[in-house]
Amino acid sequence: NYKKETIQFMHISRGSLYELDTLITIASEVEIINKDVYKSILMQNDECIRITNGLINYFERSNLK
Repeated sequence: NYKKETIQFMHISRGSLYELDTLITIASEVEIINKDVYKSILMQNDECIRITNGLINYFERSNLK
């Protein structure tokens, strides 16, 4: 179950990153954070999403059990 559980964990992590994306946008719209901070955090979050997607793809294609 290692592979299956790992993939499930990464899907949950990716969902949390998408939630963070929404919260960052809301924080910017209500001016809790300025546009520069918004762009910086959003870029970092997008990178985390790309990495997580890559890990999901890797584990789904791997021969691990």
